[in-house]
Amino acid sequence: MFSAQQTEPAHHFTVVDDDDKMLFFVQRALAQKFPGADILTFTDGVDAFQYLKKNGTDFLITDFSMARMGGADLIRELRAARIEVPTLMISGSPNAEETALELGVIFLDKGKINERLADAVSVLLAK
Repeated sequence: MFSAQQTEPAHHFTVVDDDDKMLFFVQRALAQKFPGADILTFTDGVDAFQYLKKNGTDFLITDFSMARMGGADLIRELRAARIEVPTLMISGSPNAEETALELGVIFLDKGKINERLADAVSVLLAK
């Protein structure tokens, strides 16, 4: 008897951060937790927004503070374009958590990202 093996579809992640080391860390952590996932990275919100307008994503992880367009503005622009995506905002900035709450997105302090990133992403993907 023939049995087709079902595999879970690959997740598509978009990670936006102007810190190359943080991008590498987040990308590596996602790849370990979600083998086979497509992980695309950007160093600013402007380029990420242009990509997401055309292609979308399953999940967005964005830094709060970046030079050309920060994470909060990226989220606002996506919503203005009627693009809704589960989002995790990461930052070491003291103002970022309040802004994330106002925007209704999950916040994760960069100082705790090592132990909480995979769980935070899993919870949001389960919704």
